[in-house]
Amino acid sequence: MPSIDGRGAGAPAYEPGALSPEKFEREFCDVLMETWVREMPRVAPPSKATPAQARTYHATYLKYFSSFAWNFPSWLMNSASRCPYQDMRITVISDCVDEEVGDDEADGLSHIELLYRECEGLGVPREEVTATEPTGPILTALQAFENLSRQLSWLASFAAVSALEIAQAKPAMEARVRITSADKAEAYLQELGGQAFHEILDVPAETLAFFAHHAYKDQDHGGNELALIVKHAYTKQLQDEVIWAVKASVHAFAVMSQEIVRLCHAAAGLEIDPDMLTQL
Repeated sequence: MPSIDGRGAGAPAYEPGALSPEKFEREFCDVLMETWVREMPRVAPPSKATPAQARTYHATYLKYFSSFAWNFPSWLMNSASRCPYQDMRITVISDCVDEEVGDDEADGLSHIELLYRECEGLGVPREEVTATEPTGPILTALQAFENLSRQLSWLASFAAVSALEIAQAKPAMEARVRITSADKAEAYLQELGGQAFHEILDVPAETLAFFAHHAYKDQDHGGNELALIVKHAYTKQLQDEVIWAVKASVHAFAVMSQEIVRLCHAAAGLEIDPDMLTQL
């Protein structure tokens, strides 16, 4: 019998009225991807950009995205600090070690360090990155994630934060294929961090480690997080809370991303193509 504080607890029994684990996972991924492709902009440099413009564009993206990257582990820990289950806490702590301490698969570098080094490879010193202040829409999104990670139940807050990594996991990519097509899903994977990305920017491939490695690790992080959410969302009420949190999370992330895309275009001297503002 598990102890009263949750240690040693196994998978809770799904209650009558709740979707089965398989159906709930599919709904979770479908809602996540439907909202994502409808609201999230394309964040790679547009095809009309010259290599110099593309480098400016991508460096600007990283500068403004850095505030999110820096805060992300804190939001995960806000959820973990209120969760009594060790399986979730182990997963979050392992994720945060990769993000802030060091990732064995990245030569011991943390993911935020990879971001700083990618900026330096594009000619932007880390001092400039850390001095970059978020604009109003970015700050609003950051505050939204702070609130989501603290004010919701531990499971819903965990879903709100981890959904952004789950978006790269295999079940979510399968949902993207269902919603768009296999060709469009593959194009999305190649658009940022794909083999040809360094050629667009005209820099050595090793310069661009952050997005390529982060996308790869998110498949693992997100898959583990999704399994935990499905395991613990064992009532219809919990499932409804999680689905609401996922949609709120993507809404907030899209607000920030739309603003960063605007800033990137302005920095690179490019006009925004309306087709950049959706992934449909």
